[in-house]
Amino acid sequence: MSDTHDKHRAVPVPECDILIHCGDIMQRYGYIGDMGGGISILQDFAQWLAEQTSARHKIVVGGNHDLFLEHLGDSQVQSILSSQCQDGSIHYLHNQPVTIANMTVYGSPWSPMGTTGNRAFQSGADARYAAKKCIQATLSWKSIDILVTHAFCKEWKDQVVSAKGTKFWVHGHWHDGQGKPSVIQGPPNERNKSALNCISVNVAINNMIYRPVNAPIVYDLPIH
Repeated sequence: MSDTHDKHRAVPVPECDILIHCGDIMQRYGYIGDMGGGISILQDFAQWLAEQTSARHKIVVGGNHDLFLEHLGDSQVQSILSSQCQDGSIHYLHNQPVTIANMTVYGSPWSPMGTTGNRAFQSGADARYAAKKCIQATLSWKSIDILVTHAFCKEWKDQVVSAKGTKFWVHGHWHDGQGKPSVIQGPPNERNKSALNCISVNVAINNMIYRPVNAPIVYDLPIH
């Protein structure tokens, strides 16, 4: 799922082994208002994550509305998210990898800069070269099984998905694209002997007028 915009408690979460949230936890819009609810929303989100007991792992990245997360910094965000669930099951990823259940996962809050003031995680080299950072961070990994980004982008598709033989790419950001999976295919390469067959899907919960009308998407990925 993605783009809950502080309406996470309106989302019926199905049973799952890994719960993924692709960013935009907060509701902050443009230059108006505060940080989208600030610490109270993030703490409630942490409690909500802890309540999803069927999920043995929860993966979270930020989004362009999550300025509060960007200001807090990675270690503080991880600490708050883990405060209600201290079993190590919550992974806040900011351009970094993690290994879960023998699968390689990489998460990034990247999204392209738009015309609004919602520009968290969009400025500087950290954003411009996010896809290249992914390749550098995973040089020793043969593949990335699951790619988690806030937004879809051709650079991620060409530089990461094709090079790393990604099986599942989950993202959000564009609310009107929810629930439309596509298959990214390609020939084998030097690192991956099997042909590329990646499922890419937008999992935004809110629609274009910020109503949480979309259901979470469940995908079964075989563990190798």
